[in-house]
Amino acid sequence: MSDFSKMTERYFLEDLKLSPLWGSDMGLEEYDDLMPEGGREEIEKSTEHDRNFLREVRSFADKDLTEDEKIDKKVLEYYLELSRFRSEELELWRKYPRAADTAGSSLYTILFRDSTPVDKRLSSIIVKMEQIPLFLEKSKELLDKPVWIWTEMGIESSRRMKGFIEFIENFGKGVTDNQERLRRLHIGCINAKNAFKAYEQWLLDKLPTAERNFTIGCDDYEELLKKRLLPYSAQEILEIGEEYVKTIRSDMKKTAAKIDSTATVSETLSKIKKGHAESFTHILNDCKRVMAEARDFVLKENFATLPENEILEVEETPIFMRHLIPFAAYSPPGKFEKAQKGIYMMTPPEANDDMLTEFCPEDLVSTSVHEAYPGHHLQLTCANLNPSTARIYAHATEFVEGWAHYCEDATAEAGFYNTPEAMLIRLKDMHWRAWRIIIDVKLATGRMSFEEAVKHLTEDAGLEYTGALAEVKRYTYTPGYQLSYLLGKHMIKNLLEKIGKQYACSKKEMHDAMLYSGSLPITIMEEIMRNKFSKQER
Repeated sequence: MSDFSKMTERYFLEDLKLSPLWGSDMGLEEYDDLMPEGGREEIEKSTEHDRNFLREVRSFADKDLTEDEKIDKKVLEYYLELSRFRSEELELWRKYPRAADTAGSSLYTILFRDSTPVDKRLSSIIVKMEQIPLFLEKSKELLDKPVWIWTEMGIESSRRMKGFIEFIENFGKGVTDNQERLRRLHIGCINAKNAFKAYEQWLLDKLPTAERNFTIGCDDYEELLKKRLLPYSAQEILEIGEEYVKTIRSDMKKTAAKIDSTATVSETLSKIKKGHAESFTHILNDCKRVMAEARDFVLKENFATLPENEILEVEETPIFMRHLIPFAAYSPPGKFEKAQKGIYMMTPPEANDDMLTEFCPEDLVSTSVHEAYPGHHLQLTCANLNPSTARIYAHATEFVEGWAHYCEDATAEAGFYNTPEAMLIRLKDMHWRAWRIIIDVKLATGRMSFEEAVKHLTEDAGLEYTGALAEVKRYTYTPGYQLSYLLGKHMIKNLLEKIGKQYACSKKEMHDAMLYSGSLPITIMEEIMRNKFSKQER
């Protein structure tokens, strides 16, 4: 092992001690029993660790590194600079109470990991449940600049944990009859529910004096784009989004006319969306079928190489997460899990059956391709196979989300459900992603209000109000994320076109090169692909 690799491994092990939930998320069972400290000292330790890590990474001269290590060095510099900026400059940890989300996610990760014996999972859940009250108490040290909307979201997460904890207790009763373990679980659940109730009240007391402004401002937004290695300014990205809105609207009119020349785009979409199944249970079953078809299509059409041991399951979104995931989301397998099982979560309508229109058959196809095959599930399981420790740190949203969005069109162009109705739904979704770019830039920089963003999503992008509201809530605390979908797709298509023209390589070879390199910034991905195909000049 080289000195660079030894250094990376050493810091990786230190990171796991500082952030045991990260280790648990990656499938390292030895971290399943641990909760983070949760207080300000933990932030200080992590910040100092990252500074030391970056200093050592930069001490290595490129001339002493292999080609792969040069890439890894760039990846680590990218990650550590971005992490430092978010922690020290944006300081979300001082403004958004995430303790309930963190605790819930840590339990969810273990609960549904089938590769771990159920007895071991239950033991870890009991131990974690017992640690939750102290974790919630310590986390109060962080919130000294509460933002009103994020505090509201923290309250909602805390409130929803009651139902999730009851689900966990019933899970325990179903897998063991050991009375001592059930007693510990019961007491742990009672104490955790009381702790969440107290935490909720503490947050309610913070609301009257919480800051109303959630924006990061123009300067920090520009700096965020630079740290992410995006080759555009905020204004350039905004112009890309606005241009896409114009062209997509035109394409939607042409496509709708092919379906019904006497109806408007809105009328045609409404007719298509009314074709949803009669119940959410039927929708879940339809989704499972479409995902299986999408997987078969990837193999049959030689779209990409599927990794071994990958599994995908469809589940309802856990109750404590539903206010943050209005439609669907994907939870990937940990890098070190033997069975690479991803979970595709679908959120059932809560007291609003109108939301079933978001799950019409054509929407299920588009969403399944995006979230599963060959989208997120394929990409993230392939990334897990890259042997580099450095690349574990990379999760470039313009590639992760851009790839999934790119797949929606790429599979249709290859013949997967390429009907006019499906095309109109894809264009509708692309139009929504174009509006995400505009809203992202303007909302984060204070040029658009929360209410205006919701209005654009409902009136211009065609979302139901409930879904639009949940979307914009998420946008407020993830500046720069929303633009990643269509901008990332835009960059990936440009990259594939450049590489395809210069080098004699197939579409599958290019897809595999990206998929198995890790979730890297597209600017770094281009360097990898040029190195890989350099001997195949046309």
